[in-house]
Order: sequence, then structure tokens, then C-alpha cells
Amino acid sequence: MYRRVCLLRLEGRDDDARCVMDGEFAQAEAEALAACRGEADGESLLRRFLDGEGERMASAVALAEVLVPELSRRLFLQAAAPSRAGQGPGAAPAAARGGGAPALADFIDEMLALERSASG
Repeated sequence: MYRRVCLLRLEGRDDDARCVMDGEFAQAEAEALAACRGEADGESLLRRFLDGEGERMASAVALAEVLVPELSRRLFLQAAAPSRAGQGPGAAPAAARGGGAPALADFIDEMLALERSASG
């Protein structure tokens, strides 16, 4: 749940993140702190855990921002080679039409096309 909050914040959706924090998360936080009543350091443990989760989410997003374009480019090149052979010069898979970076749907379509060509 806290990872979702972190992701919402990283996407600039602060209002949505605040809604989760004030609702669902606040209840879970209260339950966690109640379970730690015997622990004098319950609040500190929770804060350290949440800080670690926030750092992990930021690292995961940064890694995805680096890897997704590279993976997309490689998959496009692999998909383009066999599919362009029968389509004539200048043909390109759907992900390359439109000039910009491929959308997630295009990325998935290309992956499925590669899977079909490998199994067929």
C-alpha cells in the first residue's frame, strides 16, 4: 500500500497519494503501531521501514526509466528484422509508426508478436 503511495507521488498525483495516506494507510498504520505497544521504538521502526520502501520505489522507477527504452529498442530491432522481410522497404512494426517512443500497448504487441513467431 505504501509503495502505491510512493508511486502516486512520483507520478505527481499528490492528491491521490494523500487520499490513500489519510484513509487506507492511516488505518493500517494505527494497527501496526497498536501491535507494537510493547515496543518502545514502534514509531521509529515504522518510519525506518517507510523510508526504506520510499527509497526502493524511487530506485525501481529510476531503473525502469533507464531499462524500458533500451528493452523496447532491442525488442523493436528483433521484431523488425523478421517482419520487415516480407513487407518491403520502409515497413516498420506498429511501435515505430508515429515517430515517438512506443506506447506500452505497442511494446506488449511487439512482445506477443515475437513470442508467436518463436513458437510458430
